[in-house]
Amino acid sequence: DRSPSRGLGDVYKRQGGKTISLWFNKSAQEGNPLFVDRLFTFFQSSNASTGLSIGIKNNKFILIFKNKSGVLHQLPIIKKFANNKWNHFALTYNNSFITLYLNGSKLLDKYNEKIAEFGDFPAKIGAFTWNHGFKGKIDEFAFYKASFNKKQIKDLYNNGMTQDLSLGVKKNKLAAWYRLGDHESDSIYHVEDLAGNNSGKPRVDNEFSFSTSAP
Repeated sequence: DRSPSRGLGDVYKRQGGKTISLWFNKSAQEGNPLFVDRLFTFFQSSNASTGLSIGIKNNKFILIFKNKSGVLHQLPIIKKFANNKWNHFALTYNNSFITLYLNGSKLLDKYNEKIAEFGDFPAKIGAFTWNHGFKGKIDEFAFYKASFNKKQIKDLYNNGMTQDLSLGVKKNKLAAWYRLGDHESDSIYHVEDLAGNNSGKPRVDNEFSFSTSAP
């Protein structure tokens, strides 16, 4: 679990589209049975109530969010993927539609809903709260101030190979890039940090920070 500062939530609340991109490698073991394993979680208020989250349970993705009226939605999306192997996930939101992608292909196409603005509770990568962690690895978490189209997501997926995002598609819209560096040489058709020695650091040191916590 890496916990960005609330600045990441502040960026999300700005006007314009949004894209979240990350790589995940899920172990076969499920997490806490009472909580869905989260790839990331943004919060809607000052408490740990979900504003926007993507979870995985039994090879089923779950889109969890509160809309502008404060109604909590939990939308399951059945899609098989390989455990113990790196997969790429992306979410785009253009302030009207949510679209999800797995390995460059659409999981959910233009789900029509408006997401509520977030509060001051820190966003989480790989967790819902500090002790409900994702069972596996997460790498190269990126946040863009733009809603990507299908071609741009394919470019971001890059045929399953990681890339230096500071040189990649929509690089001028790259607001935060958490390298994380889970492994010195990430295994199983690997995700390997390619840009310098910035593992575990955001792209813009003076604007974003995070602290490491369990697991």
